[in-house]
Amino acid sequence: MKCNKIANAFLALIMFLGIILPIFIPTSLVRAADGVLDPATTNTFTPVEPINFITTDGSDDTIKIINLPVNTTPGAKTTVEFWTYWNGTNFVKPFGWYIYNLYFANGYFGFNQADGSVLGIPSAELKNKWVHVAAVFTNGVPTADTNELYINGEKQSISLFLTQQTESKSVTPMAVISGWGHDSKYKFAGKLAEVRIWNYARTAEDIQSDMNRSLSGDEAGLIGAWNPDSLTTGIVYDVTKRNNGVATGFAAPLFNLQITEKTDQKMVLTWDKIANAETYVLKRNNSILYQGADSTFTDTGLSPFTDYTYTLIARNSNGETNEAKIIDKTNKSVLPTPANIATTATNSSITLDWDDVAGATTYELKRDGVSIYSGSESQLTDNTGLAAATTYTYTLVAKSSVGESSPASVQVKTADPAPATPANLTGTATTTGIKLSWNAADNAESYELKRDGQEVYTGSDLTYTDTGLTSSTNYTYTLVAKNGSGESSPASVQVKTADPMPADPTPTDPTPTTPAPATPATPTNLTGTATATSIMLSWNAADSAESYELQRDGQVVYTGSELTYTDSGLTASTSYTYTLVAKNGTGESSPASLQVKTADPMPADPTPTDPMPTDPTPTTPAPATPATPTGTATTTSIKLSWNAADNAESYELKRDGQVVYSGNDLTYTDTGLTASTSYTYTLVAKNGTGESSPVSVQVKTADPAPQSRRHPSPATPTNLTGTATTTSIKLSWNAADNAENYELKRDGQLVYSGNELTYTDTGLTSSTSYTYTLVAKNGTRESSPASVQVKTADPAPTTPSTTPSPSIPVRPLPTAPINFVGTSNERSILLIWAPVVQAMSYELKRDGVIIYSGVDTSFNDIGLERSTTYVYSLVAKNNAGESAPQVIQIATKSHNLESPKFVRKLVKSTNVTLTWKKVVNADTYELLRDGKSIYKGKLTWFTDKRLTPSKTYTYTLVAKNNAGESVPQVIQIATKSHNLESPKFVRKLVKSTSTTLTWKKVVNADTYELLRDGKSIYKGKLTWFTDKRLTPSKTYTYTLVAWSRNDSSQSSVILVTNPNSPDKIKTKDITASKIKVVWTANGNSNETEYRVTTNNGYDSGWITDLEHTLTNLSANKRYKISITARNKAGVVSNSGTIKTKTKKK
Repeated sequence: MKCNKIANAFLALIMFLGIILPIFIPTSLVRAADGVLDPATTNTFTPVEPINFITTDGSDDTIKIINLPVNTTPGAKTTVEFWTYWNGTNFVKPFGWYIYNLYFANGYFGFNQADGSVLGIPSAELKNKWVHVAAVFTNGVPTADTNELYINGEKQSISLFLTQQTESKSVTPMAVISGWGHDSKYKFAGKLAEVRIWNYARTAEDIQSDMNRSLSGDEAGLIGAWNPDSLTTGIVYDVTKRNNGVATGFAAPLFNLQITEKTDQKMVLTWDKIANAETYVLKRNNSILYQGADSTFTDTGLSPFTDYTYTLIARNSNGETNEAKIIDKTNKSVLPTPANIATTATNSSITLDWDDVAGATTYELKRDGVSIYSGSESQLTDNTGLAAATTYTYTLVAKSSVGESSPASVQVKTADPAPATPANLTGTATTTGIKLSWNAADNAESYELKRDGQEVYTGSDLTYTDTGLTSSTNYTYTLVAKNGSGESSPASVQVKTADPMPADPTPTDPTPTTPAPATPATPTNLTGTATATSIMLSWNAADSAESYELQRDGQVVYTGSELTYTDSGLTASTSYTYTLVAKNGTGESSPASLQVKTADPMPADPTPTDPMPTDPTPTTPAPATPATPTGTATTTSIKLSWNAADNAESYELKRDGQVVYSGNDLTYTDTGLTASTSYTYTLVAKNGTGESSPVSVQVKTADPAPQSRRHPSPATPTNLTGTATTTSIKLSWNAADNAENYELKRDGQLVYSGNELTYTDTGLTSSTSYTYTLVAKNGTRESSPASVQVKTADPAPTTPSTTPSPSIPVRPLPTAPINFVGTSNERSILLIWAPVVQAMSYELKRDGVIIYSGVDTSFNDIGLERSTTYVYSLVAKNNAGESAPQVIQIATKSHNLESPKFVRKLVKSTNVTLTWKKVVNADTYELLRDGKSIYKGKLTWFTDKRLTPSKTYTYTLVAKNNAGESVPQVIQIATKSHNLESPKFVRKLVKSTSTTLTWKKVVNADTYELLRDGKSIYKGKLTWFTDKRLTPSKTYTYTLVAWSRNDSSQSSVILVTNPNSPDKIKTKDITASKIKVVWTANGNSNETEYRVTTNNGYDSGWITDLEHTLTNLSANKRYKISITARNKAGVVSNSGTIKTKTKKK
C-alpha cells in the first residue's frame, strides 16, 4: 500500500512537470494513473499450479507444431497461454512463432523486438516459481497499444526496453514450445505446462475462467491445446485432435527393451514399465504387433534366420514417448523351404503343386493366413469359396517331428468371371440397313454379333449398323459378351427391314409426275434454358425437314435450318410460349409448343426519399457468395474445396487472376505448382443471371524436403541375403530408413522395383553365380548400393543303379500362348490371351520393349498415340524356360468424334456468346480461351464474360467422350469497342468511417458497379452510394463502371482517405467540480475545430483550442468524455473518448 502511494505520487509529479520519461511500473505495484484507464479492481482470483509438466534443458529440448490454422491477416490477434517455471537463465524463449516470440532477456520478459530488446515487464518476480502467462499477439509492428500481456490472469502494463523495432511481425502456421521457428537457438530452461492457442484476443475474464480447468477441445475460438508431461518426449497430443506437436531432444525413457527367448519362428520381448504410461505400442518392421498395458509379448510365425526390427513407445492421454529400438535375428530353420510352387487358376479354383522337401512328413498350406490343407501330398486343388478376378496369397510350410521350414509364398489371381448377358438389344431399320445397339455388360471386354448364325461384328463398341440388307425381310441377331474367361449367354432380337417406297403410279398422260416428298415430322425434344433477359431453345432434327420456323407468342422470331436459337432482349420473370414447325417443299409439320419463363431479375435498388439519403443499402444479386474455400497443399499441388452456394449453377476459380477451373464440382486440385510458394485463389458462383461477389483465399505450397534433416536420402539396405535352388534365388533385406521403394538388379539388369523386402528371381541356370545390386529410393534420391553374389544350387547327381529308379518328372517348356487378341481405342489397346498350361508367368513386349511381366492373362496398354500401329510379342515362361513368341500387330483408332462446328457468335464489347452444332456420340465439350479452359459441360453454347473491349481472343473447342476427343475447332474473335461514356465522380462526402460518392448519370447505362480496392461493393441503378465501416487514416481506391445490356464503359478511379479522430487524449487538474482534458491534433485530418461532450449532456460547442476545462461537475462521479474534430470541408471525425472520475469534496 505504501509502495502504491509512492508510485502514484511520483507519476503525478512527472505529469505535473510535463516530463515524459520511459518508466515501467509493474502492475503488481501500481495501476495506471487516474484519468487514463479505469481504476483497477482487486483481483480475488487464485491460480492453481499445474501437476503435470515437461522439463526442458535449455539445450535441444523443443516441441514443434505445424499446419496451425492461424489468422495471418494484418491486424489479426492470436492469444497464447501456458504455465511456466523459469529457472532464471537469460536469453531463452518459452514460446515462439517464426520470428515473433515471448522472450526472457536482459532482466525483462515479453514480446521480442530488436536484438535483446523486449516489449514487456521486468522478469525478476517470475523466477523460480510457477506463473501463468497469456500473450495477445497482433500481426504488425508490436507496440504497447497493439499487444497485451497477462500474468496469473492479470493484465500487465507493458513498456519497451532498449530498442524499438519497426519490423512487422506475424503469427505463423508453425509454433514452437521452447525456442522459435527461425533457428535452433533460445531453447527454454525450466518447466512448461498446458499450452493453448486461441484465434482471438482473450480478456482477463476469459483467461481466468479457463486457467484452472481442463479443456474439452471444442471451445469456441480454440486453435489447439497441448499438455506436455514427463512421458510426452516424442509426440504431444492436441486436445482438439487436429495438430499434434513433435518433441525432439528429450531423453528416451529407460524401457530396457529385451528379447529374452527366441527360436527359428518366435521371439519373446520384455520391457520395464514407465511412470504415467497407460498403453504400450510394440511394432515389428513398422507394423503394429501389440497395444496394451502388459510389459511382455511373444511374436510368432516369423521366418527363420531373419532380422527383425522392434520399436516400443508408451502412451497416455497427453501424448507418447520417443521410441526404444532393438534388432535381432531368428534362429536357423531345420527344414528347407518348399520350392517351385506351380499354380493353375480358373475363375472358381486354383491348383497348386510343389517339389517334395527332403525330410518333410507333412505340409501345411494357408490361404490368406487361414489353414486349408495339412497332409503328405505335394499337390492341392483349392475350389472352396473362391471368387473370380480375386488375388489370393498362399503360404506353404514343410513339417517334420524336429521342426518346420520357412514359409514359401505365392500370389495367385483367379480368372475373370464370364461376362453378363448384354441387355436391351434393340434394332432400328431402314430398307437396307439395321442399326443394333445394346447396354454394356458387366465384365465384358468385347462383343460378338451374329446375323442368322453368321458373325457380322466383333469389337468393344455398343452399336453396330448392318448394311446391304434386303427390304421387307426379317433378320435374327444373336449377341454375346466375351472376356478371357469365356462368353455370356446370348441375347437375341428379330428385326425386319422397312418396306420399299411404293412404285410410281402408272401415268395416264405422256408426262409422268414426280411424287412430292413426305410432309416433315413434328420436331421433338423442344427445350429452353432461360436467363433474366434471354431464352436458348434447342430441338431434335425432324425427318424430311428442310427448315424450321419458330414463333414467340405468335410472332416469327427465327427461320432457318439450325437446331438451336437464342431469343434475347426479353423481360425478366415473364412466361413466353414458343411454337416450332418443320418445313419442306411439301408443307409443314404439326407444331411443337413450349412455355418458358425468364429468370427473376436482381433485387431492385432502394428508392431514395431525398436527394442524398445517408444509408442506401443495395442488395447482392443471386447467386450467393460461396463460403471461403479451404486448401490442402503438397509441394506441387493444392486441393481446393468449397461449400455449395445458393442459386449457383457453376463456379469459376482463378489462381492469381488466371482461370484454372470452370464447372459445377465443389473441389478442384491445382497441379504443377512450385514448392514454398503462396498462391491467391478467387472463387465466384455463377448462374444465368450473373455471378456472385468473389471470395479469395491464399494457400502456400509445402516446403520441399531438405536433403539434410527432414527427408534425407535413404540409408543403404542391410542384410541383403540370398537363398538358392537350382533354378531360382530368393533375395531378402532389412528395411532401410527413409526408403519408399527398392530397385534390384541382377548382373546390371533390373529385375525388381517395389516396396517389398523380398524377391524370388526365377528361371535361372543351375551351378551359376549371379551378382545382385540393391538400392533404396525416395523421391528422386537413392542410397548407396548393397551387393551380394549368390550361386544357384548344383543339379542332383545321377547315381548309377542296376535297378530301374523312378523317373523324376521334369516340367516341360510352356507352349506358345493362343487366342492372343487386342481391342483398340484412340490411346489404348486392351490385350488378352488364353492361359497356358505349365506357364508360371508371361512376358509382353511392345515394339521390342518389355511392358508387362506377371501371371495375369490380360494387359491394358495406355498412353498410346492415335492412328499408330504397334507390334506386340508375348511369351509364356516357367522354370524350364520360355515358349515361342506369339506376335500380333494392332493399330490405335483415329479421332472417334467429328470436330464440333461453330454455328453462331454474338460479340459485344465485354462478352462473347458462342454456339456450336451438337456432335454425335459426344458426352461433353471443352472450350478454351487463349489456351485456358473456360467451360466443360454438355451445353452447346457458352457466354464468355468480363472480356476486354477491342481485343482479339482465340477460342478452341473440342468434343469428348470416354473413348477420346475430336480434332479441335478454332475461331478468333475481336470484341467490340466501348459505346458507353465513362461515369464521372461529381461529389464525395468523407467521414472517418464512411464515404458517400455521387456520380454523373451515363446515357444508355442500365446499371453501375462500384468497387473498393478491387472488390465489388455495389451493383444497381442509383448514381450514389455510401460505403460504411471504413478504417480512419486509410486510403481506399474506388473504381466505377457503367453497364448496359450489351456493353460496359471504361472505369473511373478515385482515391479517398478517411480522417482520424483526435489523438492522445489525457486528463489533468481534476478537482471535485472540474476536469481539464487535453489532446493532440491528428495530422492526417487537417482539423480546425473540436467539440467536447459527456455522457450526461455536457457540450462545449465548436472550439479551436487543443484543451478544455469542464466545470460545474458533480463530486465523486464518473464521466465519459468524447472529443470530435472537423475540418474546413466539414468532414467530421469519429469521437475519441476517455473515462475519468471527479474527486471527493
